Amino acid sequence: MKLQVFSATVIPSLLYACETWTPLMEQLRRLETFRLACLRSILGLTRLDCVRSSQILERSGQSPIGELLRQARLRWLGHVARMPSYRMPKIEGAKRARRGLEKRWSDVVQEDVELSGLADDWYQQCQDRPQWRRLVKDATGQLEAVALQQQRRAEERRSQQRAERRVAKAQQVGTPLPLLRRDTGLMLTMSQEQAACLLANAFFCTFPRSNATGTRSEDSACPDINVNRAEPALPPSSALTQASKWLTVVVEEEETLVEELLVQEEETLVEELLVQEEETLVEELLVQEEETLVEELVVQEEETLVEELVVQEEETLVEELVVQEEETLVEELFVQEEETLVEELTARWEPSPRRHVADGSRRPATRPMPHCMQLKTWLYSPIAVK
Repeated sequence: MKLQVFSATVIPSLLYACETWTPLMEQLRRLETFRLACLRSILGLTRLDCVRSSQILERSGQSPIGELLRQARLRWLGHVARMPSYRMPKIEGAKRARRGLEKRWSDVVQEDVELSGLADDWYQQCQDRPQWRRLVKDATGQLEAVALQQQRRAEERRSQQRAERRVAKAQQVGTPLPLLRRDTGLMLTMSQEQAACLLANAFFCTFPRSNATGTRSEDSACPDINVNRAEPALPPSSALTQASKWLTVVVEEEETLVEELLVQEEETLVEELLVQEEETLVEELLVQEEETLVEELVVQEEETLVEELVVQEEETLVEELVVQEEETLVEELFVQEEETLVEELTARWEPSPRRHVADGSRRPATRPMPHCMQLKTWLYSPIAVK
């Protein structure tokens, strides 16, 4: 994550408008030093870990700073080639000023094109933008691999030179110490044993009064004052053999360290891959389980909703049927009762014969309404119907 943020924010800010630069070697070195310092802090390394710059770049997956600048210049070259002739970047400038840069941008780009192997018809190839981007990416990738290999060889050469210098210093230790004179400035090279012997005699004040080395002398138990005898000088042949042995030991130690580092890196990479695969598998299983649970819950909810709707519909239908049956029964009962009552009343009531009054007129005698007629009028009244 830190490397992604570094590549997305720091590198674009550091190399802003780098496609127009004509940097010197010192400037490139300073840029590379800054980037390596940032990568060491991200990877948790220090200079005491003695990790080479090429190994840091391989671990972080970064390219050398020179290849990034070359890729940016070639891409800008394609943009300039596709521009119309009246655009400012395509207009040729004046002559080079006095005390100016040794190389112009056109000179640097010409070198980039020749190194990338795009010198043949590069102007025609620039007109097709996707093809030019692909060609630039492939060419810079090859140059990047070559640059990393050269950097690795240079680091190995420097480490070998340092080992040879250490062997040369070890050979110088075996030579006798020069005579110390007053008011004479000399630089001496002593081994660790010689320096320890000198410092111990000076700290504990155990310098013997003589250089006697006999077993019966009183100073035989004291350290030897002659530091030349602490590590005697070796003849040239034996010194060369010892130096070759030391060189082989140093080379073997470096090879073992490199092998151990490679094994550790492989183990860490394998562990990271296994952890990533486990995390992806766990995430996929969780997603599948969640989907199945969601589907089951949806099916259960649908079934419950369907059951509730069916029950509600059945209840409503039953209620409607009951209400309808009750209404029909009530109506039938009312009709039957009315018919029976009417039949009974009509059967009981019979009209009385007409009587002649005394004056001979045919006028019915006045009498009150019979009880059956009153009941019939009451039955057909609005109140009774309600």
